[in-house]
Amino acid sequence: MKLNQQVVSNSAIASQLKPSVLQISRKWGRIFLCLSPFILASCQVNLQIPKLDGEQQAKFYIQTVTRGQEAYYKNNGELTASLKELAIDFKLDTPDYKFVVLSHGDPTHSVTITATAKKENLHSYTGIVYGQKEGDNYQAVVNMCQTEQPSTIAPKLDTKPITSKALDCPSGSIPMQ
Repeated sequence: MKLNQQVVSNSAIASQLKPSVLQISRKWGRIFLCLSPFILASCQVNLQIPKLDGEQQAKFYIQTVTRGQEAYYKNNGELTASLKELAIDFKLDTPDYKFVVLSHGDPTHSVTITATAKKENLHSYTGIVYGQKEGDNYQAVVNMCQTEQPSTIAPKLDTKPITSKALDCPSGSIPMQ
């Protein structure tokens, strides 16, 4: 009997001395958490946005702001003329274009984004986002147009949505390509 008790007590001591898998993972998890800022600081993420100029920059700006408005409207049930609220940081004046963001209505029912060419050889662009609420769903409708020919006048789009009518570009302009 004494021999059996001694074996049990030795195995109990051995099990207490052996760290469990859970204890080991907790210990290494804590070490990893403590070191992760240093590990991450040594990693470099290098995202390169292609250099955009002229018309490419104007198109990119119009598309970015309209997509930002769509997401903002779906999340907040309203549109905004504030680029800060969209988390977008763009220069509103470049050598090739003057960019303007205008909200319409109170509360805002649409936002117009224009990229007006400063040079005779560039197209001008306009994008508009309309907010539409259907029940509990918020839907943003987007229309983007560019001038058919190079122009220093941006297309003029209706600021109030006409739901029964398809979104068209005005005379002298075509859907943005």
